Amino acid sequence: MTETRIEIVVTGGNAEATIDQLASQLQDSEAVVSGADTAAQPAELIASSISASAALPQNINAWFAQIAVSEGYQPLATLAICAVIFAIAYLLERVIARLLSGSVSEPVTTLQKLGNATRWGGARGLSLLAFYGMSLVGIHVVFDASTEAFELAAVALSSLMLPRAWLLVLEVLTGSQDPHRRANSLSDLEASHVMRSALCLVVFFAATAFARDFVLGVVDAGDSGALFAVATRALDAMATGFFFFSVRKPVGGLIVNALSCDTGNPKLFVRLLSRFWPALYIFLFLLQIIAEARGYLSGTLGEDASALKRSFAVFVLTPFIVASLGIWRDDLMSRTDWDRRGRVAGVFSLLEGTVTVGAAIFILYAWNIDPFATDLEGAKRILPGLVSAAIVTVIGVSAWRMISGFFDKGTVGGADDEANVPDGEGGVGGSRLETVLPILRTALAVLIGTVTVLLALSSLGVQIAPLLAGAGILGLAVGFGAQKIVEDIISGVLYLIEDAFRKGEYIETNEGQGVVDAIMLRSIRLRHHLGAVYTVPFSSIGTVQNHSRDWVTVKLSFEVAPTQDLEKVRKLVKKVGAQLMQDPELEGQFLAPLKSQGAVAMVGSNYKIGVKFTSKPGEQFLIRRKALNAIQKAFSENNVQIAAPRVIVDTGGEAAAAAAKTVIDRAAPA
Repeated sequence: MTETRIEIVVTGGNAEATIDQLASQLQDSEAVVSGADTAAQPAELIASSISASAALPQNINAWFAQIAVSEGYQPLATLAICAVIFAIAYLLERVIARLLSGSVSEPVTTLQKLGNATRWGGARGLSLLAFYGMSLVGIHVVFDASTEAFELAAVALSSLMLPRAWLLVLEVLTGSQDPHRRANSLSDLEASHVMRSALCLVVFFAATAFARDFVLGVVDAGDSGALFAVATRALDAMATGFFFFSVRKPVGGLIVNALSCDTGNPKLFVRLLSRFWPALYIFLFLLQIIAEARGYLSGTLGEDASALKRSFAVFVLTPFIVASLGIWRDDLMSRTDWDRRGRVAGVFSLLEGTVTVGAAIFILYAWNIDPFATDLEGAKRILPGLVSAAIVTVIGVSAWRMISGFFDKGTVGGADDEANVPDGEGGVGGSRLETVLPILRTALAVLIGTVTVLLALSSLGVQIAPLLAGAGILGLAVGFGAQKIVEDIISGVLYLIEDAFRKGEYIETNEGQGVVDAIMLRSIRLRHHLGAVYTVPFSSIGTVQNHSRDWVTVKLSFEVAPTQDLEKVRKLVKKVGAQLMQDPELEGQFLAPLKSQGAVAMVGSNYKIGVKFTSKPGEQFLIRRKALNAIQKAFSENNVQIAAPRVIVDTGGEAAAAAAKTVIDRAAPA
């Protein structure tokens, strides 16, 4: 499409009328007609509007007199007739809404609340359209379309429809009348407060819009009504500021819940956004009001005002759409198996990014900027690159979230990072997948981030070939200068390939022992059972003694007097082992039951009895406590005495006693 600019210079007393005629004749084409005074300074426009506004009361009185003479009734009668038409249409709207509204089920999930809100909003939207259609038909039946009364009735209908449509959208979003339709974190009191504030705002907007459209559209006041239109939009700006200030806390809470994982301690950016978000919207609305005011004063509402209006609408709606997608995503994630959570996260990340980038593209088109054009000049030349970079970033983030979901699946339910390992013995460890995935996750995060950044820079026109070459040379230099680090990394990879240890297992190395708390790029962190933390480079680990792999055999021993029946002792231990196997608390923990090994040694004149069992790693401590308690109880009930340690002193006869007495006497003080 080519753009041709034709400048028409009109002079004389009828210049303004001639320009208006040209504009009306070319309104169906793509031509833009502007007056010669549109370049006037704001001070000049305001001064001329003030002088022209003195004729506004006279123009309104003249219009009232004209309609009373030409059409035979007063405008107030027209509005009264419109009120009757609107009341009848509203009654029919309520009937249709009741017929369309189904029963609202009590929701269990957030998605069900969204479904209830969507069904309710759809039914109310159709009934509102029915109200508009019936009101329009009534106006056409009662009034002649060529009369001023019909134009007044049409303005009244449009001034009534817009606030009602906004109220419907806000009620769908807040669910103030029914918490079963509220898919957000607003309380009943907060939702009612937001809705009451919105009702006051839209009623005020409806009144100012009717007054403005009446003066400019029906009365056709021209320059005399420009200052009045500016004043009404200034009042709208003040009312909007009060509204945003009134609902800042409830909406700020929604921002925190939507953007922060820890709502009790949100990040600084989230806190600032939740506190100062009204300033952004008030600033955008003021820009729109200023552009419209200049258009009213100059007599032509330019493209800037229209672009700002569309941009403001996009800025308002986009966060709600993204937040709704986030609510839907969280609800699906809570009810989806781990196998599919990564896909859900990736798809919704792609949708959220698409909405955000699409909103930005829409705003650019609203300002008549084609972000995909190749012949842009000046600062606009970077727009295609910015859009491409944004698309690449969205794809990269979506891919990472999808892969991250797979890693979350692999690491969920892993070993406790603060495993308690009594007596320095090994506890149960995680799977091999849980051990390897964190390292793969870090490596893939670096890879995806690097590729995304490079592609985004390439989209912006940056030559990435020198960057790649420089990175290769830098990597080679780092490789020669940091041989110890390279050795640590390679050693760690080999340990992981050989599956020498896993996260959560208790191991002993040359440099320390403890539970494997974390596996990093070049080192391993061990948490000792007494609390100390060892950070051991992989190249210094050496031989690994793993206390938590596959199974654990625990051996116990005690002594009995030679007068005890060893066979009776064996049977009692076997009976205790059978009882422990039936203990529901120990179900599935034994790999081999508790059994007696008989007399394994002589300690003085006592027999040393050996007892052992085999269990899963980490479960031996509870079994050992229960086994000792059960053995002690069984021996006590069956009169089996565990031998106490004895110390025998050989005096060596009377001579030794006399010598000892002599030594004691010499050591005694005089």
